[in-house]
Amino acid sequence: MKQMNLGRWRWKEMCLALTVLAGSFSVLTPANAAPLVLERWFAGETIGEGMVSVPIAGLARRFCVITRGKATGGRFILVEDFVYDDGEKERKTWVFTRFANGRYAGQREDVIGEAVIWQDGDVVRLAYDIELKNKRDRSTTRLHFSDVIRLDPDGLAVNDANISFFGVPIGTTRVVFSKSSRLDARSACNRRQAR
Repeated sequence: MKQMNLGRWRWKEMCLALTVLAGSFSVLTPANAAPLVLERWFAGETIGEGMVSVPIAGLARRFCVITRGKATGGRFILVEDFVYDDGEKERKTWVFTRFANGRYAGQREDVIGEAVIWQDGDVVRLAYDIELKNKRDRSTTRLHFSDVIRLDPDGLAVNDANISFFGVPIGTTRVVFSKSSRLDARSACNRRQAR
């Protein structure tokens, strides 16, 4: 694995790696908020609007994502279809296995090993590493994500992530998800996907 030289990386390649579900460790939730249960809230179709930010690279990139989740054979499958503000598209597929006490294991194409997911009161937390591939020289860089997903008072799921490289924070991602019945969000995302 090569040392990461952010000056050499194209912002587009960095964005692709950083548009995963997102989180931070200091999340405030209303006292009356219901706990978010991953496989219940994300069952069916949801729409998300988000942004990835990596200040050290001068990066701020917006995207929308449509997710489709379903339980099958004791697992929960969550397919994410991303469309970035420049029209670029990407698909990621999570496979979650639930264990006792609100714990899960998660796998995805770019995740190294398994993601660790757990219910923490009213929020869901994820911790995982991804392998970012540089398209120009085929080198790889390992990034760590710490996500927190919570419900806000309006019934939206807010996913905040801290992104680090060898323990040094380099960026954040925020995605706000709504159920697909909210036509305004769905229309905006569909317009981007049609491009």
